[in-house]
Amino acid sequence: MNRITLSTLKIILLVAIILSPIFVLAKSKAYMGVSCIDIQIDTVNRLRLKNSEGVLIVNVVDSSPADVSGLKIDDVIIQMDRTRIKTMDDFIKAAGSYKANKKAKISFIRKGETKIIPITFAERPKQIEPTDLSYDSAKENQINQLLDYVDKHNPSMGSLAISKEKDILFSRAIGYKQIGEATSLLADAETKYRVGSISKTFTSVMIHQLIEEGKLSSDTKLDSFFPAIPNSGKITIRMMLTHRSGIGSFTDAKDYLGWNLVARSQKEVIQKILDQKPVFKPGKKTAYSNSNYLLLGYIIEAIDKTAYSESLAKRITQKIGLSHTYYGGKIDVANNEALSYYNTGEWVLNPETDMSVPGGAGAIVSTASDLVLFIQALFKGELISAKSLEQMLKEKDGMSSGIFQLTIG
Repeated sequence: MNRITLSTLKIILLVAIILSPIFVLAKSKAYMGVSCIDIQIDTVNRLRLKNSEGVLIVNVVDSSPADVSGLKIDDVIIQMDRTRIKTMDDFIKAAGSYKANKKAKISFIRKGETKIIPITFAERPKQIEPTDLSYDSAKENQINQLLDYVDKHNPSMGSLAISKEKDILFSRAIGYKQIGEATSLLADAETKYRVGSISKTFTSVMIHQLIEEGKLSSDTKLDSFFPAIPNSGKITIRMMLTHRSGIGSFTDAKDYLGWNLVARSQKEVIQKILDQKPVFKPGKKTAYSNSNYLLLGYIIEAIDKTAYSESLAKRITQKIGLSHTYYGGKIDVANNEALSYYNTGEWVLNPETDMSVPGGAGAIVSTASDLVLFIQALFKGELISAKSLEQMLKEKDGMSSGIFQLTIG
């Protein structure tokens, strides 16, 4: 098989991502060696936390300050010295204020108990230049061995796909689409999952298409569509795409868990956004908010004069031949859709969010194979122009427009 370069090999591991991005602390003055995410519904349930405050550690780099200090995956950081950590924004700011060789006391929750450990920050390691990736039968065997191991020990369920151009070279699922007391149904390579915030990438692409068509501009103000939203006269489409609007996230509402389980009208969801106070003045800061992309989804509907699902089909899925990607509804196992579970030592069924709630922020269903084809089409100019893609990838404070850069390895 021919060698595949980094630019042509696209790999996506589809896991349970529910309205949350993964960040790596890459721009701080000192090095800690952890990757964290905001606390989400499944994390609160899985770790039996009292609330969603703090940040969840999802990776600890070997021999890093965090590793030496004893921090572990699934620890929830809640304080650094005297700074309370409630969100990723708090964590990034707090960690970014330290320099190499400075010490800090880290407060965290592990298995329901609050612990405190000291940590000494280090110099950030030099970035290793990426090398070309290759794919052959030996690599495929290694991937299968890894998935066999994960599947055997049952800590995770999901799907992996690797493609070159429009050819799927590898596709495999592990785990189940439904777990029952008597019988369980295995997932397969065509099992469809709720892909959560990956939906935002689709929404961002459609917004950029509308900008190219002259039906919208990055400077269009939100008050053209939703004047009732606080500061809407100062909030631009660009601010919403890059989470700089200051609009509070409707998923932060205290009653969100439970409220999200039944069908909601656009009016009801807008009211839930209005119930959240602005978290900062537009354009002054960056903070991830699902409200931004929910509203962007509604704007697509308003301009196209059709449902988001129809815009998605016309503008993306039918255009590039994604046969397993669509706006979700109630999970239908008979249609090869996977139920969602979290692990507490055994798999527990997640409460099922009604898909009228997340909209353009998180309502899409897809497969790993469709997602790699979508990303390839995006970067090859089949959905938006090179100029629009450049704008989409433009980063500020770690945020781009519906897409994020991750440091891996």
